[in-house]
Amino acid sequence: MIDQKLQHETANASSIELPAELSHLEIRQSFQCQQLDSNVKLLEARDNLLQRDVLVKIVQHTQDQAEALVDEARRVAALKHFSFLKIHSLVQQEHQLCIVMESVKGQLLVDWIKERATKESTQERSEGSKERQIVRHLLDLAQAFEEARQLGLVHGNLGSDQLWVDQAGRIRILNFGLQAHRDQSDFGLAQPMQGGAQELDRRIHYLAPERFSDTRPTSAGDVFALGVIAYEMLTGGLPYAEIHGLALLAAQVQCRSEQWTWPETVSLALRNLILHMTQRELDARANYAAIVQACETIRADDSGSSSLSSSQLDALQAQFEATAKAKRRRQYAVFALLLALSGIGAWQAKPYWPQIVKALTPYSESRELELGMGFLEQYAQLPSPAYLDGASQHFTTVLARSPENAEAVAAMAYVYFQRYQSSQRDEIWMQKAKASTQQALILNPKLAMSQVANARLLQWQHELQAALTAADLSIQLAPKRILGWHTKMSILLEMGKQDDAIQFAQEGEKHFPNDRYMLDLSAGILLARGKFAEVELALKKSLARQPEGRLAYPLLAVALMRQGRDSEAMQYVQRGLEVYPSPNLYGTLGDIRLYQGNYEDAADAYEKAVSTKNGVAGSYLRWLSYAEALYWTEDRDVETREAFEKARNLLEIRLRRSPDDAFLLVNMGHILYRLGDRNAALDILGRLKKQDLMNESGLLKLAQVYELLGKRDSTIEYLMTIKKMGIPIDDRHPIFEDVRRDPKYQARAKVE
Repeated sequence: MIDQKLQHETANASSIELPAELSHLEIRQSFQCQQLDSNVKLLEARDNLLQRDVLVKIVQHTQDQAEALVDEARRVAALKHFSFLKIHSLVQQEHQLCIVMESVKGQLLVDWIKERATKESTQERSEGSKERQIVRHLLDLAQAFEEARQLGLVHGNLGSDQLWVDQAGRIRILNFGLQAHRDQSDFGLAQPMQGGAQELDRRIHYLAPERFSDTRPTSAGDVFALGVIAYEMLTGGLPYAEIHGLALLAAQVQCRSEQWTWPETVSLALRNLILHMTQRELDARANYAAIVQACETIRADDSGSSSLSSSQLDALQAQFEATAKAKRRRQYAVFALLLALSGIGAWQAKPYWPQIVKALTPYSESRELELGMGFLEQYAQLPSPAYLDGASQHFTTVLARSPENAEAVAAMAYVYFQRYQSSQRDEIWMQKAKASTQQALILNPKLAMSQVANARLLQWQHELQAALTAADLSIQLAPKRILGWHTKMSILLEMGKQDDAIQFAQEGEKHFPNDRYMLDLSAGILLARGKFAEVELALKKSLARQPEGRLAYPLLAVALMRQGRDSEAMQYVQRGLEVYPSPNLYGTLGDIRLYQGNYEDAADAYEKAVSTKNGVAGSYLRWLSYAEALYWTEDRDVETREAFEKARNLLEIRLRRSPDDAFLLVNMGHILYRLGDRNAALDILGRLKKQDLMNESGLLKLAQVYELLGKRDSTIEYLMTIKKMGIPIDDRHPIFEDVRRDPKYQARAKVE
């Protein structure tokens, strides 16, 4: 499948050693692809066991990059769409990852385009036939990239030289994934570049305007690149082929695709689709679902003529000229200025791209606020740091110009709250959140976002009734803003108003039919009530809405585990880890291993749940789980004590805010006992309000602490209370090992 674009390096092939696991592969030749960076080698090989040709990609990496690369490779391997090259196997060895992929025959799309352009010059092809092929390719690619998006994957370096047309005429994706090792500012432009300035210009054509501001690659950027590729297939060339360097950069940032040169024969439907895919504004740009729908509509209407008439073309051209005339004057002035810059090229100017873009892009406060809120709402459905970074960037842009913009101030307070929740519980984020919330309330207390931030602050201070009032007010002010609904749902749960929370979530589903957050939390309530079958149905519905939903996988695994279906639970944990390693998943994995008596593996899983990379290092509960697993392992006494001390220090912060919280107190009793202070643990049990712990998690923790203190009768009583609530007793924790053998407990469990 490799042609002249991939320069032959047979001389080096014999010097490449594959891992022993791949000894059945016979290297035929080695290639250096100009779109792959210097850390990547691509080999053609023969699989002598299965008698087939394969490609082998070898990615060199550092130790720190290994886990991210393997994780991304696993997700790429899970992709099902035929456009992706199938991955046969992954082998990790020291500082390199070997990926064995299928090999297909055909040609690069860029060459396919040139070949079609040559044929069209001799009128060998009809316009309708060409458009049908373009629409088919776009449909295939949109479906493929939507599947990748659902697994949290983006391409980030898409161009017609990254796509392949196989012998059957179907589009294939040559090089996908394994970008985790790249710095986000590389823009997919690896150094050194074989094509020099010419190749750099080519890569710039496919970059969406927002990519020049050092933002991470996103699905929206890939959509823009697909739109440029569609234009290239349609016209045989790129939009700004006649300009280069910084002038090209300016055009890419400032101009609109409506100003591109369009063939008179192009159908209105295809033209509109490409325009929709290449909008400068993120909120106006098509997503994959819209592309699929448009392509299917075009294919269904293909029998009729959809070409523009001369009068329609004249009217559209007049409209474009009227709206773009002033912009063109400014554009040409910028081009002249940039081209006059003493021979500085785009590559040398790359460190200054964000500043250049900022100067070229017209500022719109309402647009920045809208884009920022869009990122926050995406974060509410899928808590990816990239969404939080995107939101922060837009709100910071507003505040740089308007420091007292109440909505931006309140939104940044919300961002700070989320950073506090997702980081190491760094108190700096909480202090910023408090200050921004107070400022927003002073600036405009009748703004919905101000009340959302206020509700989050009051919730953190454990003033739950006041927090609920603020959340209700935010919903009254902006009933269609989902952040207020999520905030109220969270508060209702913390207040223990489970019936109200379920009813509220059902009402929310009417307004937000694709929301998975409230559905997941409702499932959490049902899980606490022991309604495992209902939990299973709800969470499978949630995963159908959002396959990369990070809360649904661990909750579903717990529901299955509570039904004794540990092997199925492990399958969902592993599937979730392929989508996104999260502290919830590692915590659930730890629970499964702990209950199986595999304490070393349990400790390893809990350790990941508190790591700075994959976990929440500021969660006292996760540190307590980690410490407890270490306690049951051998020869790890020092680590055990350190983990319990860490849990105590973090819990003391929470208790200073909420000194009477019964659940916090009973957990402190557990920690103090493990640290050797039995009297302090007894004192805590004597003064906490046990009526505040009348739910499964609270009763189970009470039973554990009483068992640690040697009070077996109280242990059994609290376990029986759980059973009387209609919830199966989860007594598999090793603390209850002697309880399970106690005849008194066995008799009561059987009768009651």
